[in-house]
Amino acid sequence: MKTLDYYLSKTNKSNDCLEWTGCFNTDGYPRVARNGNVNGKLHRIVWELYNQQSPEGLVVRHTCDNIKCINPEHLIIGTTRENVADRVLRNRSYGLKQNDVLAIKQLYSSGIYTTKELALLYGVSRRTIYYSIKER
Repeated sequence: MKTLDYYLSKTNKSNDCLEWTGCFNTDGYPRVARNGNVNGKLHRIVWELYNQQSPEGLVVRHTCDNIKCINPEHLIIGTTRENVADRVLRNRSYGLKQNDVLAIKQLYSSGIYTTKELALLYGVSRRTIYYSIKER
């Protein structure tokens, strides 16, 4: 099992944030393989290693609003409700809004844009675009 120092050594400093330089999930969060899970969210693993405990039943939140950051000083635990409240309060809701989905459907059906181009245009994954078009 890798150590906290190992993970922190694989970052670039950006202001007070320590941004992961490895792989990311399609949702933009740093990921690593751990305990057979290839999509382990690294900020959660870093919090566990730093605090020597599991945040069982809770989420790990970023006080810096930088989802690439794994600085343990920027990570706190809380409920899902608190995490959503953070996003609303700080105006940092990720993903697509209903108006975005409608526009994506129009643009895709026009044949002008591919799912790849729409993903780049809206800053989301191709899977998100696909699900938006297919209404999943």
